[in-house]
Amino acid sequence: MKVNAKKQQGAILVISLLILAVITMISLAGMRTATMEEKMASNIRDRSVAFQSAERGMLDAEAVILGFVNIAALNGTNGLLGETDAEPDYFDPNTWTGTNSAVSPNPIPLEADGTTVSRTVTPRFVVKHIGNVDPFVGANPVTTIGGYGQQTISSDVNLFKVITMSQGLSPNSIVFLQSYFARSGL
Repeated sequence: MKVNAKKQQGAILVISLLILAVITMISLAGMRTATMEEKMASNIRDRSVAFQSAERGMLDAEAVILGFVNIAALNGTNGLLGETDAEPDYFDPNTWTGTNSAVSPNPIPLEADGTTVSRTVTPRFVVKHIGNVDPFVGANPVTTIGGYGQQTISSDVNLFKVITMSQGLSPNSIVFLQSYFARSGL
């Protein structure tokens, strides 16, 4: 069977080009989706690192409170605020620099290749003495703090507000945590 070359108009070429264009568009959409998912996973990891670091800062702040011999340590410097000291604006970046806040002594190491620590994330915290209360006064007396029911309190209870801040791998990922901590015997 002989095909007449003059009758062919290049229809196969046009169809092939259209199919190639459709495949290219599908591939680009898939690449865009994969890139977006990778960014989302990275942001979730970054937030998780910041959260874990802020929790470490919370534990370090509670250890500082447990180390107090008396309330005089809360003198308004290094993030240790007394009852009469004004609270800073916790969303002001200056609160988390210099002597406005305390640096956690336990930075979170981040491992680059499983063996070498490439950088650390260091949380900061502020401890504010709220005041002290008599644990036996009021409708709901506080009689067990510190041991979840195993330790009986016989003196006033000092209440503290603890705020921690930590950044993740990116300076845009910031986590703040706030808790209240009670200690007797000060």
